[in-house]
Amino acid sequence: GSSICLEPELEGSSSDSSNKFDRLRAKVIEFSGKVEFQGTSFQDFQEQRKFDLIVMANSINHLNEKATIDLLEKEESRQIYSQLFRKVHRLLKDGGTLIITDCNRYNFFDLIGLRSPFMPTIEWSKHQSPYTWTKLLREVGFKSRSLKWTTPNALGVIGRILFSNPFVAYFLLSHFRIQFVK
Repeated sequence: GSSICLEPELEGSSSDSSNKFDRLRAKVIEFSGKVEFQGTSFQDFQEQRKFDLIVMANSINHLNEKATIDLLEKEESRQIYSQLFRKVHRLLKDGGTLIITDCNRYNFFDLIGLRSPFMPTIEWSKHQSPYTWTKLLREVGFKSRSLKWTTPNALGVIGRILFSNPFVAYFLLSHFRIQFVK
């Protein structure tokens, strides 16, 4: 099968994304003919076929940043994401997998008004917790499979064992990976 990489190259995205993608694809010859780059947003993406896997790597909040910020307070924002998640659901085959990685909305350094030394460029208010995303995804028919908290790579296996939990993540990366099945 083939894969599609969407990158709208809009606000928050690098204007050199397609060139970076081509350089990466050229280095991974095994996949070079199987991955197609489309410079379009998820909202504008039109596809009739269904996929086995959809990965939203650090991008879920970029689908609609304003709605992400207001998600807990405004029904209109919840409806925007419900509509987006229904589209994801339609694009997946039965039994297909959805993987989302992103930062949690809550981080110790943000709470005390400091920039995180681990994630210095994150605007925490433009993110949501994995529990919020899970609730919305369940409402449109997804079944949650797992939630894992990211630890700094330098900590290795011991770090994952000791620090891969929401309490420690709050003080470190506040980054998660959630997996769902249709």
